[in-house]
Amino acid sequence: MKRVLLTYTCNLVVGVLFAQEINCDALYDKDSPCYEACQSYNRAAWDWSYKQGSRLSQMSLDTNVFLCPTFGKAYYVKAIPYLKRGEFVQWKQLIDSAVKYEPNTYMGYRGGARFMFLRDYEGAISDIERCDSLLTIDIGYIYNGDYHLQMVRAFSYAALGQKGNALAIMQDYLAKAPYAGPFDYLHLGVLQMELKQHDEALKSFAAQVKNNDYVADAYYYAAMVYKHQGNVQECKGNLEKAKKYFLSGKSLPGKSSYIDYPDKVYLQQIEKELFLIINR
Repeated sequence: MKRVLLTYTCNLVVGVLFAQEINCDALYDKDSPCYEACQSYNRAAWDWSYKQGSRLSQMSLDTNVFLCPTFGKAYYVKAIPYLKRGEFVQWKQLIDSAVKYEPNTYMGYRGGARFMFLRDYEGAISDIERCDSLLTIDIGYIYNGDYHLQMVRAFSYAALGQKGNALAIMQDYLAKAPYAGPFDYLHLGVLQMELKQHDEALKSFAAQVKNNDYVADAYYYAAMVYKHQGNVQECKGNLEKAKKYFLSGKSLPGKSSYIDYPDKVYLQQIEKELFLIINR
């Protein structure tokens, strides 16, 4: 049986059905069971009867794995519904098999999910750094494209208390990236604020607003810097804007999207700070 080494990024995005069609001819000999499994996978990928997570799709994926036990894509797609439902033990067993057989393709995806869903910081760092060592191309983004894996690596180090290291990773990534992600400057500013680099933090929050003026969270954290500096007027103004944005639905995704994003701010926090500043 022939296998062709592919230079995929280490993570993928999956749609409503299975995913993108696979080039079976490039991967397997036509007389091999894996070719048959791959072709079967492709047929299901375009059939709406096999909606992701349905009984029919999971049974089809079981058949793919039975025919070809090294078929990483089948393990990966079968794992996704378990992750969304919070059945992390089942997800981990399946995604580990996908990584075992196709590490170049799924290592980074697993690392991003370990941070975003499980807050498994050590596991996320291990996977992302391993992914980086495996590939000669950019390691890519998490499953929905909101964060580059280097940002997730920085989040993980910050959560472990290594904030200086996290800041260096973020700054290095943003200096080299062709464009910033939708929330990258917000997180950079939060790290700078926590490291008492207040002027730099305000610059980052301003950059966030310029790049993507859609997050109440940026105004809230800017208000916290102004509060530290004793600038009551700017603190109050930013808190009022944060509340307005939050009530308009302009904030980081929260629990309604399966998970809380890093540095997510909620309305109660904003209103508490507004109350304190008004009644000081």
